[in-house]
Amino acid sequence: MKYYIKDYPRPQFVRDNWENLNGAWDFRFDDENTGEYQKWYEGFETEYEIQVPFSYETKLSGIQDERRHDHVWYGKTIQVDGSRLEKENYIIHFEGSDFLTTLWVNGQMAGTHRGGYARFSFDITALVKEGENRLVVKVDDSFDMQQPRGKQRWRDENFECWYVQTTGIWKTVWTEYVPKISLKQVKMTPVLEDYSLDVEYQIDAPENMWDGSLQVEATVSYDGKFINQVSTAVMSEHIHTKIDIAKKNSGYAWTVKTWSPEEPNLYDIVFKVVHSGMPVDCVGSYFAMREIRIDQKNILLNGR
Repeated sequence: MKYYIKDYPRPQFVRDNWENLNGAWDFRFDDENTGEYQKWYEGFETEYEIQVPFSYETKLSGIQDERRHDHVWYGKTIQVDGSRLEKENYIIHFEGSDFLTTLWVNGQMAGTHRGGYARFSFDITALVKEGENRLVVKVDDSFDMQQPRGKQRWRDENFECWYVQTTGIWKTVWTEYVPKISLKQVKMTPVLEDYSLDVEYQIDAPENMWDGSLQVEATVSYDGKFINQVSTAVMSEHIHTKIDIAKKNSGYAWTVKTWSPEEPNLYDIVFKVVHSGMPVDCVGSYFAMREIRIDQKNILLNGR
């Protein structure tokens, strides 16, 4: 894959300007749940150093305490390039944190997320400044059986198929600078029937730019060879286009490289948001040409 970056947590939507925040964070248990009352979000006395993204119950976290602690706090100091904030937003992403997560930046609440499995993000542009900035995270978990928990136990000991709970941050935390005019989301659907890729875009841009001066340019390649390029005018927040993958002059005329377990072929694609002829955002990705469908009792891949 042309746009692969080692440890990058979002491989189908890749930007270059990112920072991995995994590693050492300050950490403290809050068994009495008094941290918010005592304003720990403005600063707290460190009890442990934890290795994110491993939960405190695990050996790799550096703590390995399997006992129940329903309220935990994290702290980390990061560096921000303030000169970039005029044209770019500063976004923090949590790939997974279980269960109720609250973030403060420099003592100001940035947001809260409820759930243990979905990625979530906060735009913290207005809360950061040039140089050092302090992140503080509180996570609340519980043994409540009504809470989605997979096979995490709700007792103090393992039993049957239920194992040690996972509390707090358990997947990568990272930040990125995102242009204020940017590509927010892309959905790609391969259509083998006519050798095309159906693409839906969501654009983050002011409504007064939905006049055709803003374009999204998609360029497809395979194994380093150019396949096709399609530009689409932005006339609303959501736009749609179709890309011919078997273009006549692509070097792979009248055919496509389908994906299968035996031949896992992948196409590279890069998206550029262009304003008045100048690129303002660039996102790398990949896709596979494959079709899965049900035919009576059979599940078919690429019609077979």
